[in-house]
Amino acid sequence: MQTTDSIHAYTVAENHLARDFQAVKPAERWVSDLTCIKTEEGWLYLTIVLDLADRKVVGWALGETMEAEATTVAAFQMAIKNRPLFCSLLFNSDQGVLTPAVPSESNWRGCRWCKV
Repeated sequence: MQTTDSIHAYTVAENHLARDFQAVKPAERWVSDLTCIKTEEGWLYLTIVLDLADRKVVGWALGETMEAEATTVAAFQMAIKNRPLFCSLLFNSDQGVLTPAVPSESNWRGCRWCKV
């Protein structure tokens, strides 16, 4: 099963994270990833958002599709509820086709995008 399509027409954001996984304070740098879980009834897709300051999962989403709204956006919305943003946030997600669909969402204002 192929889950990431890095060959697409979407704009790929500049790499601001540059593999620097350190954060001084909470809600400064978040990373996210999606994994596929095979079940007897089909596939489930788990997305987590991890705060690099304390390595805690601050948001997650479990969905039946890999659509951005059901995965990355839902996990990010939970993360904001659990850990409100007080300053500029650097949010890093994978380069697959899910990520480019998300920046237009109003919840992403004030976030800088990057790729690993």
